[in-house]
Amino acid sequence: MNIINWYSVVKIKNPAILMLSYMIAGIESDFNKNAVGGVGEVGLFQIRPEYYPSLKTDNSIENQVKCFLDLMNKNVIYLSSKGYQVNFNNLLRVWNGGLGGMHLESVNNYIEKYRKKYFWFN
Repeated sequence: MNIINWYSVVKIKNPAILMLSYMIAGIESDFNKNAVGGVGEVGLFQIRPEYYPSLKTDNSIENQVKCFLDLMNKNVIYLSSKGYQVNFNNLLRVWNGGLGGMHLESVNNYIEKYRKKYFWFN
């Protein structure tokens, strides 16, 4: 799926958040809205339903995007409150490692995976 097709699916207007959602959905689920992860994460963005119960009953792309945007907003607030810069790398770190996993080596490897797949520059 290319970024133009992705926009027509998710309808996120902010270009930075659109790109971030594209990258996360590509790595997490390969754009499969029905994907289920190893610890129960679901959907495009592999969000855990225990944090977003609506995902247990509503698998629509609209609901998945709504949950993604809410969680991303919480991540921005968390980063700001801890004195971290709010940038792509840190948003990807907190997405993959959770609120307490900003410095895990596995998270750095995850970011590298994003870069290799989606960035044509370093």
